[in-house]
Amino acid sequence: VGGWNLALYATDCVVSGRIKTAGSLENYVSAVKQYHSDLGMECPTPSQFGPLSRVIQGLRRLAQRPTHRSLPVTPDILFNLLNTTIQPPFCPIDAQTLHIYKILSLIYYLSMLRSSSLIPKTYKDVDPVRLLCWGNVLDIQFQGAQGVLLQLFKTKTIQNCERIQEVPLARNDECPALCPVRAIHTLKCIIGEQNIGPDTPLFQTRTYDGTLRPVLYHKFNAWYRFRLSEMGLDAKLFT
Repeated sequence: VGGWNLALYATDCVVSGRIKTAGSLENYVSAVKQYHSDLGMECPTPSQFGPLSRVIQGLRRLAQRPTHRSLPVTPDILFNLLNTTIQPPFCPIDAQTLHIYKILSLIYYLSMLRSSSLIPKTYKDVDPVRLLCWGNVLDIQFQGAQGVLLQLFKTKTIQNCERIQEVPLARNDECPALCPVRAIHTLKCIIGEQNIGPDTPLFQTRTYDGTLRPVLYHKFNAWYRFRLSEMGLDAKLFT
């Protein structure tokens, strides 16, 4: 691919609305560059071809807007989420779903991963390469300390599986409620080992007929924001 072809591709990505930010456009262009390098072919970078660089710079100027800073989820908020209960009478399926949401909150907080690596937006978006699956959760030991290792092969910044993002989480015996090892073990018991394979998404809940389905982003987000409002917080200020 020549410089002009790449510049036209970048322009089309912007005009079609597929890309909204200059950072995302740079990632796309970088992915094309990496793909050509893997095939032993040449492909110019923005610094090597002026028109391509100007497409990215133009989008950066066009997309300028005030930075939106969200408030962080503090340890107090996390503990509040983890202490969520359901008032009786309640359905066992609902109690199980709540338990899984709390484990998801803990892993989300400790790993600092993007939501797209943990839960899909729709069932059609379930991708075992992008999502954290049971085959990507490994038991590890380091100098006698136990933990789990989360491996990600495709993320927003790893588009072609060119490297592996590894997130080690240590066992926490001082505060069992914050222990990722216990949380993963509990999750495995809830799901049932017979229902788990290497490509099975880590976070699933049961429907009322007992079918396991991946947790969807909008469902977890609705619960999370509802809990924030119950704490007296403005949910719009958090992500």
